[in-house]
Amino acid sequence: ARASAALEQLRFALGAKDRELAEKVKAIAQREAEVKQLLKQLAAVPVSEGSYAAGSPRESSAPSPLPSEAESAAASTFDVMFALEGPLGIEFIELSAPYIVKRVHPNRVASDLGIAPGDELVSVADVPVTEAPWETLKQRLTGR
Repeated sequence: ARASAALEQLRFALGAKDRELAEKVKAIAQREAEVKQLLKQLAAVPVSEGSYAAGSPRESSAPSPLPSEAESAAASTFDVMFALEGPLGIEFIELSAPYIVKRVHPNRVASDLGIAPGDELVSVADVPVTEAPWETLKQRLTGR
């Protein structure tokens, strides 16, 4: 009888922990969705003309004037922070500088950030990669 009561208490405690864990998992999923949405918004904010910067903070919050038709055809620079873990999902045309995006794979960290084929990766965490060897770029992106 005592063993049965102890077993029941353990089952009750385990059930409570399972419910607590499920609530935490739900909260984490909500936070992850919020972070993804914020990253999408951040990716849509142009900083200057040129290329993409990965992992660097925005230097200015001043709004930029509307571009002319010629300017809107040029690539824009965005500060993109890869705060989420997992594969980035970016393929480059060549595994040497300049690092021009060939393809952005769906359902990966970079897929919802506004990065598109033809964009150039110019820095990672404020460190220029325009002339960096492939192995250096891989290390920088892995260490994000």
